[in-house]
Amino acid sequence: MSETGRSSSTSESWRCRQCGTPNPSRSYLTNCLGCGQARVNGAVPLQRAPESTRGSAPAPGEESPVEAPRSTTRLWIGRLGAMATWIWAIVVLIVLLLIRWVGERWWGITVLLFLPRWLFLVPLPALAVASGLAGRPRQWIIQGVVALVIAGPLMQLSLPIHQLWDPQVEGTRVRIMTFNQGPGFLDEASLIRMIERERIDLICFQEGNAQRNPGLEAYLSAKGWYRDRRRRYLASRYPIVAEMPSPSGDVLPDARYPVILIRARIQAAPGVEFGLASVHMPTLRFGFYRFLDHDVEGLKQHVAWWDREISRLMEGLSE
Repeated sequence: MSETGRSSSTSESWRCRQCGTPNPSRSYLTNCLGCGQARVNGAVPLQRAPESTRGSAPAPGEESPVEAPRSTTRLWIGRLGAMATWIWAIVVLIVLLLIRWVGERWWGITVLLFLPRWLFLVPLPALAVASGLAGRPRQWIIQGVVALVIAGPLMQLSLPIHQLWDPQVEGTRVRIMTFNQGPGFLDEASLIRMIERERIDLICFQEGNAQRNPGLEAYLSAKGWYRDRRRRYLASRYPIVAEMPSPSGDVLPDARYPVILIRARIQAAPGVEFGLASVHMPTLRFGFYRFLDHDVEGLKQHVAWWDREISRLMEGLSE
């Protein structure tokens, strides 16, 4: 056999297909030193280059025989990406359990209840890219499961796809709109167009003030809408046949406002009545402001007060 033939058939090392690490060709070395991949299905032989060509650049179309720095970088990206994926999965699971099992019983978890939960999705695209660069697509399965847990149990994403196969419900259909006006003024013309376009039957206003919206009040009166007599927070195309008492409360210091509950019985048709309750819970925003000012006790006071308002609301609904 010629010298050239012996050179082409003799392999001094082999490269792992999984991580690209070059390994010495020894009979006892059956697994890659970099990632542990078995040599049988994951080896690419590296040929000894002739003396005249050693140290020169590879010919076009040929692979470089040694890529240790690049392979080491991919290996570390893969390991760190896998570790970060599992850590984030555990964090999401712990947050979900705390929200479900502790909830409002401790002020620290109350802060979690009001955080935007879509923020837990933010690290996943970066982790998915890292897994792709490291050649570990199997990590995408774990990251996909974490995304589903966040969107489902944590964010409680609900799509009404069941309506595609549920049987049609018989009876009177009523369209209800809830509207939190706040302290500002309304774009009355746009709101009136939406009410007509969407064929709204009942409107539950929160923090409304009839004196600030003369155009809306004129429209509701001209169209024959019915209003609750106490606070004019309900507007109905159907007659309001009864109004139930609402819990009363005082405004406490540090912007602790009472819960607002308006209840009425609506007659949708002769002999067809239903109850309507409009609830406006007070905000914990001012407690969070105090927390950001390093006033933890202030946040605790707001959480305790908010819990009492929930109890008052439940009592009012049960009457």
